[in-house]
Amino acid sequence: MKSFRNFIKKGLPVIVLIMAAALILSRVISPDRETAQEVPEAEIRIHTSEALSHIGTATEVCGPLAQLSHATNLRGEPTFLNFGRAHPNQEFTAVIWESSVPNWLNSGLTHPKLKYAADESIYCVTGKIEEHRGGAQIEVFSPEQIQRMR
Repeated sequence: MKSFRNFIKKGLPVIVLIMAAALILSRVISPDRETAQEVPEAEIRIHTSEALSHIGTATEVCGPLAQLSHATNLRGEPTFLNFGRAHPNQEFTAVIWESSVPNWLNSGLTHPKLKYAADESIYCVTGKIEEHRGGAQIEVFSPEQIQRMR
């Protein structure tokens, strides 16, 4: 019984302190902080058909939006904007993760899946081009990264 009391006196406050620190750090260092990423300024403007040749470059990629899909069955619930042709033959993809959607809503806009029209309108997407499964894509964190040209 005496060892239990010693644990309560000495050990429990330490455990409570560690748990409180973990809770505070989980709020400060959150994996969902990707919505606050800075978007690099575009170095060049290219057509979607050229995107695969510019992996790693901060670019403005422009072309016709061929398909828009919101994948609620995938982790992160991404919205895909496929340019040039529909998936799986797209020339370029802009991906908007669900964790970034508040940036649209806070700007007074609707959800990205409702804002953009896959009607062959020309859009430009700004950001760093990354390679994903053999294709070119830009992760979009804010509505300012996507501009409708016509």
